[in-house]
Amino acid sequence: MKIVATMNSTGTPAVFMHAAEAIHGDLGIIQENDLVICISKSGNSKEIKELVPHINRRGNTLIGMTGEKDSFLAKKSNYLLLTPVKKEACPNDLAPTTSTTVQLAMGDALAMCLLDLNDFKANDFAQFHPGGALGKKLHLTVGELLPYNTKPKVLLDTQIKDVIFEISEKRVGCRSSFRRK
Repeated sequence: MKIVATMNSTGTPAVFMHAAEAIHGDLGIIQENDLVICISKSGNSKEIKELVPHINRRGNTLIGMTGEKDSFLAKKSNYLLLTPVKKEACPNDLAPTTSTTVQLAMGDALAMCLLDLNDFKANDFAQFHPGGALGKKLHLTVGELLPYNTKPKVLLDTQIKDVIFEISEKRVGCRSSFRRK
């Protein structure tokens, strides 16, 4: 899901689909010219072995991302992104830790390559990510903020604690126009 989010926010439309859900109806989300990236540490799970032939039959390009070069997924993919790890960070070498980190890094690398190929710029990012701090930094104008706030105002003899409350409450900061003579 993180790889999909990165791709979407950097201009490459993507959808996450779990292999088990795919073979129970969600395959319909895959369109004729879609490219499918299938991620599996072993490349040999029951779900992968059931799913991959359906993707191949549909004629979609399949990119397999797996740690096992001789796995079912590796052999049935059009392209292979090999992500082997010697040992998981888990003390029992069981929980997917190192392998998922390597696969996330590969997903980020793919997203950045696509970003470059598509000439995706900072303003494009702001279009897809307007709600976050980065999107606001790139796109938000003072004029868009002002209707939601009022300008802080205090008198010259207002106590400093009340000035701070006024500035904080209005949430737009202030500029002093007071000059000493």
